[in-house]
Amino acid sequence: MWLDEKEFALDLKPEQRAAGARFDHFGLMNIRRGGKYVILYFDDLTYTARRPKDYRRNWHPQRILKVSYPDGGRTYE
Repeated sequence: MWLDEKEFALDLKPEQRAAGARFDHFGLMNIRRGGKYVILYFDDLTYTARRPKDYRRNWHPQRILKVSYPDGGRTYE
């Protein structure tokens, strides 16, 4: 990735690549709930992307996880 003519790289270890890990996206900011809205401007963006011809997106089924309320209620530290 390049930002303001500076290169940022993430090198995966051979073990990570063998397990199927890949660097396929990045985040610029973590927007949190609450507060006011956030305005974010981007200017002069260019990017290149390539996927293998046999690429198929991994879809994960949605599921509901039920967690019982703890005995005695929740505690906060």
